[in-house]
Amino acid sequence: PPSDVLRRTNRHLLPKLQQQRMMVTMLYGILDIREHTLTFSNAGQGYPLLCYNGESQYLENSGIPLGGFEQPMYDDCTIPIPPDATLVLYSDGFIEMVGANGELLGFDRFQQMVIQYAHLPVPQMVERLLDTAIRFGDKRFERDDLTLVIIKRTGGR
Repeated sequence: PPSDVLRRTNRHLLPKLQQQRMMVTMLYGILDIREHTLTFSNAGQGYPLLCYNGESQYLENSGIPLGGFEQPMYDDCTIPIPPDATLVLYSDGFIEMVGANGELLGFDRFQQMVIQYAHLPVPQMVERLLDTAIRFGDKRFERDDLTLVIIKRTGGR
């Protein structure tokens, strides 16, 4: 299961991460295209966002980043992916984008952006989310990476 992968990865990386006083966030998941489910475990990464029927929800499953503890606990979470759903995985660079007034883009604003563009094909959705986040951001503030993984389940199959 994904939680075992995170524990083994943590054990492998721990000496180097502790030496460098670093931690690493990671989400590891298994997408079952036959059962239409995602089983995942989270080591400090942003919650996946699932959109369907014009609504969305953050899939809350969290754990300590890799390198934080010798024996961290991680939980596995299995969620169904309904027909015509969009699943969005993202880096914290979106949530932590700082606007001209010093305000963060944040989880709520990001969620509204995803809902607004969820009807688009994946390439256009990626383009719009990146463009909207970059336009929101103020160039005076340092930017983190902006990474997206978008999975769409089309049709009833």
